[in-house]
Amino acid sequence: MTFQKSTTHIVLITILTLIMTTCIASIYFQDLNAQYYSNDDNNIKLEPIRHMMDHRRHMMMEDGQQQQESSVSNFSMTKNNKTANGADGNNIIYASIVIGAISRTTDAYEPNPIYVKEGQMVIWTNNDYIVHTVTQGPLSVGIDTALRFDSGILLRGYSFSHLFDKEGTYNYYCTIHPWMVGKVIVVTNSTTITASNTNNQSAAPISMLERGDVAMGFNQSKISHQFKSTPTGGEIMITALNSSDIETIKQIKNHISLIQKEFSAGNFTKPFYIHAQDVPGTKLMTEKKNFIKYSINEIDNGSTLILETTDKELIDAIHRFMAFQRTEHK
Repeated sequence: MTFQKSTTHIVLITILTLIMTTCIASIYFQDLNAQYYSNDDNNIKLEPIRHMMDHRRHMMMEDGQQQQESSVSNFSMTKNNKTANGADGNNIIYASIVIGAISRTTDAYEPNPIYVKEGQMVIWTNNDYIVHTVTQGPLSVGIDTALRFDSGILLRGYSFSHLFDKEGTYNYYCTIHPWMVGKVIVVTNSTTITASNTNNQSAAPISMLERGDVAMGFNQSKISHQFKSTPTGGEIMITALNSSDIETIKQIKNHISLIQKEFSAGNFTKPFYIHAQDVPGTKLMTEKKNFIKYSINEIDNGSTLILETTDKELIDAIHRFMAFQRTEHK
C-alpha cells in the first residue's frame, strides 16, 4: 500500500510540474510577441524570435500537406461571393512572397506597400521554398478574428486572395515568421494613385499562362490540355509533351489529384484565378457538387479527371465549363 501511494504521489507531482512548465513557456512566448509588435519601426533583434519559431516552422513543413488541406482556403484563394465574384481581371493586383522571405522583414512581400482602390482584389502567391501565411494583424491591435483575412498555410506555388472594399490601411504578417510584414493601403475610387506611390507595382495583370503556371504548378508550354464533353459530363486530360519529362508528369498527377478534391468540395477557385473571371457552369457545379462523381484515370504521361452525373442540368453546366476551357486554352 505504501508503494502504491508513493507511486501515485510521484505521478501527480510530475503532472503538476508539466502544467506549470507549459504555463510559464506560454507566458514567455506571449511576452516575446508583445515586445515585437510594440516596436513600430521594427528595429529589434530578430534572432531570439527566429530561434523560437524554428521548431514550429519545421513541424509545419513536415505536416504542411495535411494542414494545407484543412486550412481556411485550400487553393488558397478565399472562396466566398464577396471575394470570388467581386473583381475582374482588371481589378486584380498581384503580389509575391519572395524567395528567401524568411530572412527578410518589410521586403518579404512584394510590392510593399500595396496600393489599391476600393473594390480591388489582391492575390498573393508564395514563391518561396517554405510555407508562409498572409494574415491581417497582429491580434494585439484588437482586430476581430472573424473579420480579419488569413490565408492559412501556403505551400510553394499556392495563392490567396482578398477583396478590399473599404478605405483604410491593412497591416499583415506571416504567423510562422512574424518578422515578415506587409501593408495594403486602400483608397477611395476618387483618389489618384500615382506611379511614385506604387513602388513598381504592376498595373497590367499577368497573362493567363503565367497564372496557369502558378495555379497548376508546372510550365504550360510543357503540357497538352484537353477538355472533352461527354454524354454524362466531361473529361479534363493533361499530358506532358515529353514522355521522359518525369518531373512534369509527377506535377500533372499531383495537380489532377488536387483539383479532384477541390472540385468535389465545390471549390473552383483555380479556374477563377487562371481566367480572372467566373467560369461558366461552375456556379451550378458548386451548388450541386454532391451530384457529380469525380474520378481519375492515370495514363503514362499524365492524368485524366472524369466528371460524371445523371442530372441533365448539371450535364449542360459541365458542357459549358468544357467549352469555355477549350476556347481559352487554344
